[in-house]
Amino acid sequence: MEKTNHAKTRCQQRGISRDQIDLILLFGKKCRRPGGALEYSLRRRDKDKIISGLKKQIHMVEKCVGKAVLVNNDQQAVLTTYHLTRRWPCLKDPEKKGGY
Repeated sequence: MEKTNHAKTRCQQRGISRDQIDLILLFGKKCRRPGGALEYSLRRRDKDKIISGLKKQIHMVEKCVGKAVLVNNDQQAVLTTYHLTRRWPCLKDPEKKGGY
C-alpha cells in the first residue's frame, strides 16, 4: 500500500515504522470513518489475543519442520504429504525455456 506524503511525514514525526503499519493492518480492528475511509486500530485489550494466536502459529511452524506437501502444477490440489528423510534437489522451473 502506498503512503501519501502526509502519511510519510506523520509516520516520521510519530515514530511509526512500516512494520508497525503492516501489523496494524493485519491484526487491527477495522472501523469506517467519515468520507468512506477505514481506520485500523490495535487496542490494548486485543494484544493478548493476538500474541496468543502468534504463539500458536510459532508452535505450528516448529511442528512443520521436516515435512513436505506435494501439489499439482496449478496448485489446486494436494497430491500427498510426507516426512523429509533426505534432501532431493529441486528441478528447474518447467515454465522457463530449457525445461528441466
